[in-house]
Amino acid sequence: HAFDEAWVPDVLAGRTAAEVDDRYSGDLLGSDPIAAYDRLNDLATAAVVASDDPSATAHLSYGDFTMGEALEHMSIYRAFQAWSIAK
Repeated sequence: HAFDEAWVPDVLAGRTAAEVDDRYSGDLLGSDPIAAYDRLNDLATAAVVASDDPSATAHLSYGDFTMGEALEHMSIYRAFQAWSIAK
């Protein structure tokens, strides 16, 4: 989840995986995983709130979509992840 949250601001800024490169490789949670995840989640939430052009392009790992579509994909993915964790 931390990895996925970390990518949200870059995706919504229109950056490609090549531009972001390996920025999020390695341990994203460190010695205080809850605080680290909360920080990543806060940054992702702020990026979503600031995203004001649903027709802009978002570059997902499996193709380019409008920001509106990308947000739908991210929401659906998170719903499946939440179900999987709960299960």
